[in-house]
Amino acid sequence: MNSAPLFFWKEFPMNEQLAVIFDMDGVLIDSYQPHFESWRDMAAEQNLEVSEESFVGQFGRTSREIIATYWDAAVSTAEEIAALDDRKEELFRQIINQDFPAMRGVFAKTLV
Repeated sequence: MNSAPLFFWKEFPMNEQLAVIFDMDGVLIDSYQPHFESWRDMAAEQNLEVSEESFVGQFGRTSREIIATYWDAAVSTAEEIAALDDRKEELFRQIINQDFPAMRGVFAKTLV
């Protein structure tokens, strides 16, 4: 097994731009429940229902695709879909601001 560091900083001049892509969902936060609750709450505002079973079946799709599927009779323009997408995001942020769903151990490791 090679014990060399992952990055050799001496090989990267300081004027080089480096980037790190980090997927926080499922790594730092568990957003399953807040996403489900925000979809359910937004649907209720529109007199619709989103079951957990149907929510699970939508993984991998964008919010706008999901809205076009569930609200197909209620929305007819990209602007209406965008407005619902914005509302869903607003509800999601409200939920995670009330109870941040950090994965176990995240704060213990980040506050050291």
